[in-house]
Amino acid sequence: MREALDSLSARLDRFGRLPVFGVLLALAAAVIYLASSVPTAAENRALAARAAQAEAAAREARKSKVSGADAVEFDRFFKRPERETDWLRRLHDLAAQQGIALNQASYATVAEPDLGLVRYQVTLPVQATYPQVRRFVASLLNEIPVLALESVTFERKEPTAPVVDAQLKLTLFLPAGR
Repeated sequence: MREALDSLSARLDRFGRLPVFGVLLALAAAVIYLASSVPTAAENRALAARAAQAEAAAREARKSKVSGADAVEFDRFFKRPERETDWLRRLHDLAAQQGIALNQASYATVAEPDLGLVRYQVTLPVQATYPQVRRFVASLLNEIPVLALESVTFERKEPTAPVVDAQLKLTLFLPAGR
């Protein structure tokens, strides 16, 4: 044992104290890294578990069905005999009543299987006067009960221009499976 210490002492004398300091610094860095990463990994696992529990709870909440009188009322309100073509024809008729030409539209469907509905999303670019657009939106909401107004944006090219460019984002809630 004494020989090993003498050999180590001789090597230290030959290289100096700087390599020893470097090795100690590397060991300290390794200890600090391990001390900080192990708790972080444990926290990440705990957060992932909590997120999974929250997601499962949200899934269960979506799956839970409305019962009793609420379910009957829900079905009566949303599961109407009209098809999407009937509602879209009504939408075009209401636009025409306000003097608005609907030359373009984009459509997308999103299934809501837990509710038995399909969201039929419609985006309409409209050019009309501001009062025409307001009357059109009001008539849509009054005449099409399964329609929701998601957003409206207005843009006027010049402050004195009578016509505005509006973009209406609407959603029709329709029964699934038709």
